[in-house]
Amino acid sequence: MSEKRHWIFLRGLVRGRGHWADFPQKFQMKFPQDTYEMIDLPGNGESFRETSPKKMLDYVQVVRSRSVAIREGKKVHLLALSLGGMVAVDWMNHYGDEIEKTFLVCTSAANMAHFYERFRPENYLKILSLVKVHTASEYEEKLLDIIANNRDRRQDLLSQLVHYSARYPMSRKNFLRQIFAASKARFPEAKPGPIVLIGSYGDRLVSPDCTLKIAMAWGLKARMHPSAGHDIPIDDPDWLLEQLQ
Repeated sequence: MSEKRHWIFLRGLVRGRGHWADFPQKFQMKFPQDTYEMIDLPGNGESFRETSPKKMLDYVQVVRSRSVAIREGKKVHLLALSLGGMVAVDWMNHYGDEIEKTFLVCTSAANMAHFYERFRPENYLKILSLVKVHTASEYEEKLLDIIANNRDRRQDLLSQLVHYSARYPMSRKNFLRQIFAASKARFPEAKPGPIVLIGSYGDRLVSPDCTLKIAMAWGLKARMHPSAGHDIPIDDPDWLLEQLQ
């Protein structure tokens, strides 16, 4: 039997724990011996009333303080997507002894990619338009059109995601503060610990070159999905689970 692992799932920009959709249930079926925590970044999901920090280390401190596993002195595995990946790397920089292994999904860093690779220019107006929408339905449909490529999965999960976003709305202030924090995120020249890099050639929000450049800098081989969008847990959760073996 496999050794029990303790996981923390970290979502990305403007996304909360409910935006993992059915991934946690699939994860538990795949790894029944493991435990996991889904912790929202300040300003996202159930923490939507909080102010999003502008510094990555502030996100780290909040997540650490809310983790049961960390409070119990357990070493954790991190599954961290996008902005969550930037938080995870900073966590490893400052408290690396708390982390067994980190899986970084579709993330990027200011010192390892151009700004137009980290945030593709064709999405600037689309993303900014999200702050003007009036319903959670419109918000989810517009955002999923940017971050997810699997139309069938998007349609199947839409009502669940709309319900969650309506209950825990994203504020314009936190949206902008998170973009600012992400824009300043920098990674160390050498990998800060055991890391698996995961990306997708179909990512239309962030260039897949971001993951490939990190891999080159850290001497890693990135695991690249051939067609999924930025939100791999939505597009192809089964493939992502295979990478966590």
